[in-house]
Amino acid sequence: MKTIKEHLESLHEPYRTQALENLSKSNADKKSKTKSDALGSAFIWQLTNQGHNYWGSLHSQLQALEAQENISQQEKDEMIAEDMRNEADYEDKDIEAERSFEDE
Repeated sequence: MKTIKEHLESLHEPYRTQALENLSKSNADKKSKTKSDALGSAFIWQLTNQGHNYWGSLHSQLQALEAQENISQQEKDEMIAEDMRNEADYEDKDIEAERSFEDE
């Protein structure tokens, strides 16, 4: 898990510089699972020059991207599981074929 500061450092400009300038020192080294969580905990949005709506919009965008990434990962996991099931089926068929051949 990354620190809040590490997550903010991975934002695109101008968000990176602005977020780092607003980052509360007491929150910089706290851990966060996602960029959106980090942004939500980094500082009080309404006390910044950019304001609450600005950061809220970025936060929503980050959440949408993270949701897409999670869905993509879930789809990949499902494809891997399906491949593993297919391989197991082929192995079972190979064993049955060998047994059938041996019985002849």
